[in-house]
Amino acid sequence: MTLLQPFARHARHAGSAGLAIAIAFAALLGGCGDEAPSTPPSGVTQPRFSAAMQALCRTQGLAEAGDVAEARRVFEDAAHGFLHELATRVSEDDRDATARLLIAKNRVEAALAAPPPDGGKSPGPLIGALIAATADAGESIGLSFPGCRPGGR
Repeated sequence: MTLLQPFARHARHAGSAGLAIAIAFAALLGGCGDEAPSTPPSGVTQPRFSAAMQALCRTQGLAEAGDVAEARRVFEDAAHGFLHELATRVSEDDRDATARLLIAKNRVEAALAAPPPDGGKSPGPLIGALIAATADAGESIGLSFPGCRPGGR
């Protein structure tokens, strides 16, 4: 099955606008251009979801403390790849949650790639929005997240 197949039937009914949305959505799903992970993913599971969520919490804490370089490293190393897997899995059941997740992820990627100059706006709120979108996406497939642990950032 190709990446666009789940969206193709909806695009046929929505005309060219629907097709454009389906293409944009597919681009968001695979748009980072990163190399394949060195270890194969083990699926979207509760333990992996919890670990990625805690990594997002830590990313937010680091960004809010002004350590954007370390926040970017934690995000890339411990959450980024899983977010793609989660988006793929959730797209089977809830396209709206998938879209919110991918949009929030892309905003965080951009904010961490080009941090604001001294005194600029922290990417912390964008990461908070990604945490919420990720929690909602997980919930849509039966995964739970109790929230960021104190000191877990």
